[in-house]
Amino acid sequence: MPEDPEEVSSNEPINVEPLLLRLRDIDLGIPRVRPPELQELLRKSAEELHAELEKLFKRVIKDQLRMVNLTRGLKRLLAEVKRLTAPPLPYGYVDRIHEDGTVDVFISKDNRRRVNVSGSVDIKKLKTGQRVLLSANYTILEIDSEWEKTGEETKVSALLGEDIVRVVTRLDEIHDVILAAPLRTEKIREGDILLVCGNFAVAKLPKTEVGELLLEKVPEINFNQIGGLKDQIDTLLEAIEYPALYPELFALHKLKPAKGILLYGPPGCGKTLLAKAVANRLAQKVREKTGDKDIAAYFINIKGPELLNKWVGETERKIREVFQRAKEKAAEGSPVIIFFDEFESLFRTRGSGISSDIESTIVPQFLSMMDGVEEMNNVIVIGASNRQDLIDPAVLRPGRFDLKIKVDRPDELSAKEILGIYVTSDLPWGDDSDDKPYVGQQIHSVIDRLHGDKPYAVDLSTSELVAEHMINIIVDYLYYSGSPIVWTDRRGNQHEYSTECTEITWADGERKMLHVKDILVSGAMIESIVNRVKKIAIKRAITTGKTGIKIVDFYTAIRDEIKESSDLPNTNNPDDWAKIIGQRSESGQRIVHVRPIIGTQKMVSSRNTERMPTGQYL
Repeated sequence: MPEDPEEVSSNEPINVEPLLLRLRDIDLGIPRVRPPELQELLRKSAEELHAELEKLFKRVIKDQLRMVNLTRGLKRLLAEVKRLTAPPLPYGYVDRIHEDGTVDVFISKDNRRRVNVSGSVDIKKLKTGQRVLLSANYTILEIDSEWEKTGEETKVSALLGEDIVRVVTRLDEIHDVILAAPLRTEKIREGDILLVCGNFAVAKLPKTEVGELLLEKVPEINFNQIGGLKDQIDTLLEAIEYPALYPELFALHKLKPAKGILLYGPPGCGKTLLAKAVANRLAQKVREKTGDKDIAAYFINIKGPELLNKWVGETERKIREVFQRAKEKAAEGSPVIIFFDEFESLFRTRGSGISSDIESTIVPQFLSMMDGVEEMNNVIVIGASNRQDLIDPAVLRPGRFDLKIKVDRPDELSAKEILGIYVTSDLPWGDDSDDKPYVGQQIHSVIDRLHGDKPYAVDLSTSELVAEHMINIIVDYLYYSGSPIVWTDRRGNQHEYSTECTEITWADGERKMLHVKDILVSGAMIESIVNRVKKIAIKRAITTGKTGIKIVDFYTAIRDEIKESSDLPNTNNPDDWAKIIGQRSESGQRIVHVRPIIGTQKMVSSRNTERMPTGQYL
């Protein structure tokens, strides 16, 4: 018997010779045996032969399966080899589709080809700027389901047509690019940030650069939140509201509205607040007149130096951007205020620059945009400056800036109006030095330190009267202009108070003593004093548990505010310093000397002055 086929190596060939010999022996032995024996022999031989054939059949089946698996593995290997050795397929970006079914494709920035489209690709789904997979012979095989997400961030500098824009890269390179299909449905304007890949702008990005000009809705600021500027507010309303609400009367009298308004005066006196309140008030009036509640005012707040750029033409381009964006919003029916803070930093008199003549191109660009404002209804240009003498006369001439409003330092009455906004009756009032609550005292004894220690009594029976008394204290101390005073409190502590800050000398020899009210008091300073008072009360409540504002808190806040605000004047150029703070000689004389008054105040701490040599330019 041969070996079991299942135990034979799969590499051994199948031998059928023994089976054939056995079949022959059976055939030769059949005539020599009796029929019964022959039958039994045939039966056994048939069984053995069947078993052998069954084993051989199983082995053949196993060998066939092995061959099938080897064939499949070989095919996979051949496919992998083919894949690894295949040439790379390029990508391209669709530019234009022709009527004959061919497509212009950019393979690289300077490599454009006209290619065919595979029958498996629906040519109707191809769009400009879309990424497609190309064959080795540049046939479009597949459309990428996603748009390009990477590229270079650029800024639009000009619109050259419906589908072409000029952009500037971060390296200040200029390129003309094609708008991809998704961008053709969006409004693209100068200054927008686009993602550029090759020759195509594929996406619009949000502006993230620091200092970018943003068109923002006006904060809810109204004229009730501005104290002490009633005359300025009335003048602004006449210049801005009347043309917007009664255009027919202006047309009847052939009068053109003011295109520009200049607010000038010392810093911190409310020029920016006025501009914001004007925009808000104008929007309210337009909504009332038109009945459209969705109309909102927009406020472009520009700090002068934000527009300055070292590259030639960039500042001028940003100025064009500002007016273009204002014009777009105004065309929708919304009032737009363009507010230039630090106005003199941008539009200085031409030829006055020491190391730069940048104003020689900025000023003409601004003038050309101002002269074009006639076509932009609902746009008002407001400038704010504390050095109006530095602004180019061509900017301020009638026809451009028709209205010039001085926002001066508040007087005593104006200061009380401002304080009335911040010092209100609903504030938590504390106890006096005898631990008695201020509110409810019908007779509260007070010593007037500023006028000879005269005692007097005030009525503090209500919280409104307490707030009024606190306001009077702040105003009395800020606007005191007498000689320094000295007093001793009941605890034996000696105090000295003086508001003398600086002595100035004019060119004709005349001298003048400046007090706190002359060079420091402003709306911003008054608000800061009240905020200090509230911080002192909060700190005391946290540390001691005693809540409420005390009179002594106002004394402390005034002292600290004056101490921090009384920066020494610029003695190198006293005349310029005096112009900034709003000091002018009645006779037109120039200030030649400034002498700070130091070391005579204990309530306002003294400051040591150390004279240092100036640095030298190499």
